[in-house]
Amino acid sequence: MMTYQIEKNVPLEGIQPYSKYPFQHMEVGDSFVAPIEKRPGIAGMITRIHKDKKMKFVTRMSNDRKSIRVWRLA
Repeated sequence: MMTYQIEKNVPLEGIQPYSKYPFQHMEVGDSFVAPIEKRPGIAGMITRIHKDKKMKFVTRMSNDRKSIRVWRLA
């Protein structure tokens, strides 16, 4: 019978989990604009990042309702 060693805290290779949006590069106070159609995906990513990294973000819709702006709060 083969035995396997359990290893902890080994990062997953080959995947950049937040690469679609610039979340990982943002400092507190930074923001970016995205098309309104991307809001559901961005909201999901914000939830994931908050759980994983404890970073906080907020989104607001533009006055013309065609885009959203995302700010990093913490």
